[in-house]
Amino acid sequence: MKSRMITRKDRMNIAFRINDLRLQNKLTQKAFGKRVGVSELSVNRWENRWQLPPMKTVKRMAEEFKTTPEWILYGE
Repeated sequence: MKSRMITRKDRMNIAFRINDLRLQNKLTQKAFGKRVGVSELSVNRWENRWQLPPMKTVKRMAEEFKTTPEWILYGE
């Protein structure tokens, strides 16, 4: 996986994609967090752009929801 600096626009899009994954799977923030091993508060912070998920969690999300870390981070 290639990495690049996360821009302000990337942060907004990461939040949108995480929210999209959660809603497509009809999960609450609490249920989504449980599936990826974090708290509801962490999911809320990601979706509101207060924090970025750690790479380990991005990989877990991608695996759990059959996508790629690149899609979550960059939309690719």
